[in-house]
Amino acid sequence: MRLKHFIFSLITTLLFFVVLESGVRLFLFLKARDSIFLLHGLVKKGEDPTNRFENVYDAQGNCLYFRTKPSDDEQNPVNTFGFRGPEISKKRPHTKRIVCLGGSTTYGLGLSYGNTYPKLLQNYIDKNSGAGHYEIINAGIPAHKLFHIIEQVKHVILGLEPDIIILMDVFNNLITDAKDFAFIKIEGEEKNLFIKASRKLIKGMRKYSLFVSVSDDIAKKGVRNYLKHWDWQRGSTAIMNSQVVWQKYRSNLHALFSLLTKNNPSISVIVLDEPMNFIDYPELAPPVFKAYDIQKMVSMTYENVHAYNIAEALNNAYKKGEPVWIAPYYDPIHLSRRGNEVIADILGNYILSKDYPAQ
Repeated sequence: MRLKHFIFSLITTLLFFVVLESGVRLFLFLKARDSIFLLHGLVKKGEDPTNRFENVYDAQGNCLYFRTKPSDDEQNPVNTFGFRGPEISKKRPHTKRIVCLGGSTTYGLGLSYGNTYPKLLQNYIDKNSGAGHYEIINAGIPAHKLFHIIEQVKHVILGLEPDIIILMDVFNNLITDAKDFAFIKIEGEEKNLFIKASRKLIKGMRKYSLFVSVSDDIAKKGVRNYLKHWDWQRGSTAIMNSQVVWQKYRSNLHALFSLLTKNNPSISVIVLDEPMNFIDYPELAPPVFKAYDIQKMVSMTYENVHAYNIAEALNNAYKKGEPVWIAPYYDPIHLSRRGNEVIADILGNYILSKDYPAQ
């Protein structure tokens, strides 16, 4: 009789857990519209994305910038320059070469190459002006700050003889030396052996159970932040109070624009306001809008440099229900294919309206 009770209790408990697990998966899928919640623990994670990149050093061993490791993968080709896309041949006469500079939002982190804004921009321009008039190169690399881009321009980009530069690199520069955007989690090791063993067990169960993962996150972060990884408010406040961040930002913008225009006085530079999800993350608005203003003011001091507000269009599209962000429930930065399409369509129309001359 006791055995039957035990088996019945065990089966009931397992069924209850299955119902909870299924309920959490369905709820988060419906909330985020992301199948990753339905498939949690059921699919093997892909290659660590950090393995795709390598550092470029100077003769003294200092890291100058990063590059993507070359690959002939059909979905994610990387050429010998370390840029996403096909090989770059010698510049053709009467072809206007556009180089897109920036970080992960230009690179298209989390997306295949065909869903990035530089590739979609190429498609848009080819469709509306004919193939061969413009060549677009995606030189965006995740985590690239302006000082990385300056070195990249010196060592690689100038040699490509671009007619137009598109720069979209705001957020990566808005961080103090103290790394103020901190993970939302409880730090520190527990000395109690039972607690340590429990934490180890929970860590293992998180890989396969979304219910355990969510419960653990709520216990550590609270209900409001359980899907978020970063303390955006803390970082935003620290950045606004920093003088060094803004001094470096202005200085690096001037250095980059001076480098580009002195090398080629006829070059055109389009500086984009890198889009951010201000609707779900209003705490990011103060530092990012300040950065937009600085970009605009610095751009105005150069004849061939023009700031262009593209961020507003993304937030307006999001207000209308368009899925422009890849994971708005925890990531205010990275765009979906639809978000990249919005950028490509607006930029394509802008570029074709200007009829930039080839150098």
